[in-house]
Amino acid sequence: MIIKYGIFGDKMMFILLEAFFIVLLLYALSYEVYPFRNSNLNIIVKRGKESQQKFMIAYAILAPIVMLIFSIIDTDILKGYKLIIVIVNLIFLFWLTNYSSWFRNKIIGFFNKLQSKEEKR
Repeated sequence: MIIKYGIFGDKMMFILLEAFFIVLLLYALSYEVYPFRNSNLNIIVKRGKESQQKFMIAYAILAPIVMLIFSIIDTDILKGYKLIIVIVNLIFLFWLTNYSSWFRNKIIGFFNKLQSKEEKR
């Protein structure tokens, strides 16, 4: 049974997910414009092929999730605009995973944690 009203309804979930995505995007954009570091040093990092592959893997994992979420949500807000909303979100996601230094560092940190995780048996 689909809950139509309340915080778990399609309309509210769409608003919450879009708000989260917009806040994430604005934070990443603000980090690009005003880096949150105190020094005046300019650091230039050139990513290697392995890092670039991790960014593409992150996009390949996150893009279908974004498309799935918007294909499942059925609300009047999306009527007639579902395709453009999905395309805009995928463009934002592509920018986050490939051009945002803050988000790219988060992706690298996530993959490094996965690789250094020790199994205890």
